[in-house]
Amino acid sequence: LIPVYCWNEKWHISFFSTAVVRYVCLLNFTWLVNSAAHMFGDKPFDKRINPAENKFVSFLALGEGWHNYHHVFPWDYKTSEYSYYFNVTTFWIDLFARLGLAYDLKTATPDMVRKVALKHGDGTHPVHRREEDHFHPDEVTYDEYLKVMEEDDEYTGVTKLENEHDVTRKR
Repeated sequence: LIPVYCWNEKWHISFFSTAVVRYVCLLNFTWLVNSAAHMFGDKPFDKRINPAENKFVSFLALGEGWHNYHHVFPWDYKTSEYSYYFNVTTFWIDLFARLGLAYDLKTATPDMVRKVALKHGDGTHPVHRREEDHFHPDEVTYDEYLKVMEEDDEYTGVTKLENEHDVTRKR
């Protein structure tokens, strides 16, 4: 309404420029997560899988570009080890948790993140962590992570990652 009444813009131009173009951009930024974030970027947590950390995609998709982390720690609601750094989604989930609309939030412990990055990462993980990074009180321990990784994965059919040097495995 503002462009129509304040700038004498035509209704159809106002609608397309404020609604349709924004929606198309949002869809494309979201789709970048499953394309660019699976092809371009660093793999600091698991170099054996395709998803990568992509700052550009994370910026455009409001925090969903930290895809290597998301695939290594799928239960972590933050999808990133960085608190609100290019991660608006975490802010909204935290807000809804404070309002009581989101609960049972789990996240990986810093120790687990460090151990997994050292064991399976490509060496691009930053050595020093900032103290102000946000971690949820219900953190998943490294032992719990190992227990989950030992269980059979019925969804993908993968049982155990016994041969980590097999390049044909994408997990």
